Amino acid sequence: AGIDQAGVDYVRALKKKAGLPIAAGFGISSPDHVRMLDGLADVAVIGSHIINLMDSRGLGAVDEFLAACGG
Repeated sequence: AGIDQAGVDYVRALKKKAGLPIAAGFGISSPDHVRMLDGLADVAVIGSHIINLMDSRGLGAVDEFLAACGG
């Protein structure tokens, strides 16, 4: 699943109105989700997914995920 159009529209409208950097973190759980936010949000918040990865597969899985996201 990807980021739904309503979420994309909301982030776009918020960024335009706020005139500030925007962080988006609604269901971000794959490198593809992070890439979908490129050019839309300034920051992808992946806290819950990182905690889940750490609990289930350890720090190495977190490192792999971050590397796949380009970080």
